[in-house]
Amino acid sequence: MSSNCISCNTLVITNEFMEKVKEKQLEDSKLKNFMGLLNTDKAKDFFLGVDDILRFKNRICIPEDNELKQTMLSEGHKSKLSLHPGMTKMYQDLKKSYWWHDMKNDVAKFVAACLTCQKSKIEHQQLGGMLTQLDIQCGSEMVSQWILLPTYHVLCGSMTLFGS
Repeated sequence: MSSNCISCNTLVITNEFMEKVKEKQLEDSKLKNFMGLLNTDKAKDFFLGVDDILRFKNRICIPEDNELKQTMLSEGHKSKLSLHPGMTKMYQDLKKSYWWHDMKNDVAKFVAACLTCQKSKIEHQQLGGMLTQLDIQCGSEMVSQWILLPTYHVLCGSMTLFGS
């Protein structure tokens, strides 16, 4: 990998993208405010990297720019290597390298709006069978078990119910 790229898990950010982030940071009023407060207690976790890109706790600050955010969210969620991670996984992956105000909420909205993810949710999948309660004698105790028929096996000591 060349020195013009930053590796972020499976996402590779090129110098062109970073230049766009740097340019948009200078247009973002909140980030410009933090730049003005660098080396003070009010911005103690912010610093400028060697590439002159503002960082928060060593994470790249993404400016309030919907196009940039959508590009990052889309690449982090729909790329061939990411395979549609859920909200928590995607947020944790992005959080390692990037920061923006209300990032967790933006990730949650993006994943919730993903049609592929909506189709694969558990509530859209068929159940494996009927849920049935069985009372099982296990030693001197009577144990109630909720089982999913016909695929669930119950073991009690050396005895196996519903299968081999």
